[in-house]
Amino acid sequence: KSAIGLIGHSEGGVIAPMVASKNRDIKFIVLMAGMGERGIETIMKQNRMALELLNIEPENSDQSLKAIRQMLESLSEWKGSEADRVALRDQLSHLCAKYP
Repeated sequence: KSAIGLIGHSEGGVIAPMVASKNRDIKFIVLMAGMGERGIETIMKQNRMALELLNIEPENSDQSLKAIRQMLESLSEWKGSEADRVALRDQLSHLCAKYP
């Protein structure tokens, strides 16, 4: 007998259950080396390291990280309203325009 399953490693350990919950064809999941902290904290560390590698000035880096955290917090609290979607889109557009 065959079955479809998902393997999620690291951040994939967060994504695999989300995907499996929306697809009845997926019969099992295997999670490996899942995250040990909130996803937002992991993403913030990744962005901080990326900005350091790009030698971004600390003042600009701090502004970027603040904007990224605000967007991530907004996303984590998003209930799906149109006003929220527009606000998040506008925040992202502003950030992308500021730091191309």
